[in-house]
Amino acid sequence: MKRVLKQNGYFITQQVGGKNCIELKEVGLKIIEKYEDFPKLRFYDVDAIIYYLKTVPWQIPDFSVDKYYNSLKKVHNKIQERGFIDIKEHRFMIFARK
Repeated sequence: MKRVLKQNGYFITQQVGGKNCIELKEVGLKIIEKYEDFPKLRFYDVDAIIYYLKTVPWQIPDFSVDKYYNSLKKVHNKIQERGFIDIKEHRFMIFARK
């Protein structure tokens, strides 16, 4: 990133977290602002979870309904008890300057 950024150019990104912002300081970028959040992703039925996992293949790379049937059944039962299930996400946003 540092190589292609113009002098005084800005780098702005919002990504799925890994709690690893500190490395940017080590490559010569000045962190102007950074935000981190753990929003909830709420599902009201197991079909929505299946759809989500099929459209976001990097979440569980080997996902299939057959392979994860027992786990999906447990999640389905929890949703039946509570009416929903909340999954914690991890997001961060960085504003940096060269």
